[in-house]
This record gives sequence, C-alpha cells and structure tokens, in this order.
Amino acid sequence: MLRAIEATANICSHIAAKKLLKGVESPAECFELLEKEKLINKDLSTSLRRMARFRNILVHRYWEVNERKVYQYAKKNLVDFEKFIEIVSKNFKI
Repeated sequence: MLRAIEATANICSHIAAKKLLKGVESPAECFELLEKEKLINKDLSTSLRRMARFRNILVHRYWEVNERKVYQYAKKNLVDFEKFIEIVSKNFKI
C-alpha cells in the first residue's frame, strides 16, 4: 500500500514538473494542482490527498497503525489507483 501511494505521488510530481512546469511541496498539493488544471476530478483529487495523509501515518506513526484498518482502507480505495493510472496512461506519455 505504501509503495503504491508513493508511486502515485511520484507520478503526480513528475507530471507537475515536466508537463505543467510547476513545482509542488507535497503529494497533497500535487493532487490539488492536477484538479485545478482539470486533469483529475474533485472526487479523485480528494481521495488521493487523503491517501497521501494516510501514507504519512504509515511512515511517521506506524506504531499506531491498525492492520485491519489498513486492509479495509486498501480494499476500499484500490479503485483510486486504477482511476489515476487510467487518466495518466490516456493523457500522458511519461
């Protein structure tokens, strides 16, 4: 889960830098930029920003992580990765 979130954030940063010529300070800011530029919709942007915050919990407060909640979160939100990949593969040659 952590690797998937980080890969999504890295792809977003790459798009921001190479295609939009803009820098971002965080994954959440990056997903917000893609929404602002009308590259992803508000729902996906919101979900990906939440995912970026979830990543911070996994990395920085891992001792508080409940494995059952991680599993439920992954089950519920895998579709967001798929949506993002579909948009990127349709619109960008990276």
